Amino acid sequence: MKIGRRGVLAGGALALGGAGAYALTRGSGGEPSVQEEGAPTAVEDDRAAGLAARFAPDLYFDARERWFPTDPLRYASDRDGDLVVGGFDALDGYTADVRDGGPPAPTVYYRVVEYPDDPLVVVQYWVYSAFDQFTTNFHWHDWELLQTFVDTDADRAVCHAASAHSRAVPNNEYLDPDAERAAVLSELGSHSSALGLNATRDRFERLPLDDS
Repeated sequence: MKIGRRGVLAGGALALGGAGAYALTRGSGGEPSVQEEGAPTAVEDDRAAGLAARFAPDLYFDARERWFPTDPLRYASDRDGDLVVGGFDALDGYTADVRDGGPPAPTVYYRVVEYPDDPLVVVQYWVYSAFDQFTTNFHWHDWELLQTFVDTDADRAVCHAASAHSRAVPNNEYLDPDAERAAVLSELGSHSSALGLNATRDRFERLPLDDS
């Protein structure tokens, strides 16, 4: 079954929200349609781990990047019985860890959901940086998201979607990708995620380059 862009992205919006009133089903002409049916369900642990490992993206960072993906729980503290990661705690703790030995605890979180009676599975990857240090909008606790949509009937990725940080342009989507593992180019400081779609996966190429 060919899964079209509208159907894939409708599923993505639901997966991102974690709960909702829609699921993908096959419509006329083989294209999925959106029908009211309930939330998607989480894929069982072993299968989810296998899918997450198989489709895990390659992340590329600028040579001057300071704030790499890490585990925020390293910097958590108890506040009146609640586990809290404070902005200054994460910033100071991460900076001290880098000073002592380089970027600590590289971490990518994942979540995998599927839809009743439909081959579409969505694999989400979440990465956390302690700080967003861009030219504008400095802030703590920077989360970025990549989603890979998998057609389990065809046993292949049918779409990669990354967070691009622009209200004028939708999140960049790569439908029917050649590579099942996405290449993600992380913007310096802000970590806005662009998809590497060229033959050279770790950089942008505005024009084709020869083999030399």
